[in-house]
Amino acid sequence: MSRLTTGIQDVGAAPSGPDDAAWQAQPVRILLATRSLGAPGGSESYLATVAPHLRQLGHDITVYSPIGGETAERLQGAGIPVRHDLEDLTQPDVAHVQHAPTALRVRSRFPGLPMTYVCHSSVLDIEDPPRGATPQVTVALSDVVLRRLDAGSGPRPTRLRQPIEVPFVDPASVPLPDRPGRALLLAHRATGVADTVIEACRASGIEVQVVGRDGRRTSDLDAAMRRVDVVFGVGRTLLEAMALGRAAFVLDDRGSGGFVTSENYPDMEAGAFARFEPVPVTAERLVSQLAGYRPDLGRHAAELVRRHHS
Repeated sequence: MSRLTTGIQDVGAAPSGPDDAAWQAQPVRILLATRSLGAPGGSESYLATVAPHLRQLGHDITVYSPIGGETAERLQGAGIPVRHDLEDLTQPDVAHVQHAPTALRVRSRFPGLPMTYVCHSSVLDIEDPPRGATPQVTVALSDVVLRRLDAGSGPRPTRLRQPIEVPFVDPASVPLPDRPGRALLLAHRATGVADTVIEACRASGIEVQVVGRDGRRTSDLDAAMRRVDVVFGVGRTLLEAMALGRAAFVLDDRGSGGFVTSENYPDMEAGAFARFEPVPVTAERLVSQLAGYRPDLGRHAAELVRRHHS
């Protein structure tokens, strides 16, 4: 097995000649493994996006995680089997793995199994591919992650973009208003600046909902994002907001990068929608950045996701 179909692109060297057609015609038993399938986050959302698309390509998909929860229930509801004990699994053909502890567990259970390891973050050690897992392919989902992986001793990483589910209904058909009236703050990495964001939004005439602080959650994040004009956050979730035609504002406890635009998209994507000058977040700075809102931000955001991440 020299290739793993990811649902977005093919990773690794594709076989050539008559065997290639035969390989494509055969369903492959793929184990998707991750640290947690609890509340939706970046890695959970990634797996929940990739799994059904791999199945649509005709492959036999099983998902493993030692931790269950909301994402596991979503996958099972879609007919994708989820297991929480590796001993319950028969030998797959290949593994598609996230997070170092999970990769080591999979390697211990299946010593000779071909493995692709996907890395989302350039700052979390748990994302680094562990040497003991010996993945044949490592995948970097941004330039900052690519540079970190390049500095290691593993195989040359493959650079892919985050895969995002694009809605069938064109979000641009419901344009954003001339002035933003509602916003959503994804505070999982912005708890320290949440009050400052609320203050700046009030000063700008924007009503803001906070998710991810003090136990505040939503059972349907997509629906929550559809109800607002601006989404504050970082990482993969911002791309999901862009796919829904929302104005995406990059922000966490380190600082604020402002709105994602057609002009700054290449830099934002290269930095995993989380790289910017670490300038302290103040209400005055945020009010100034919010003044850069334009109603066409949502339409351009949806076009960018459709063109580069669908």
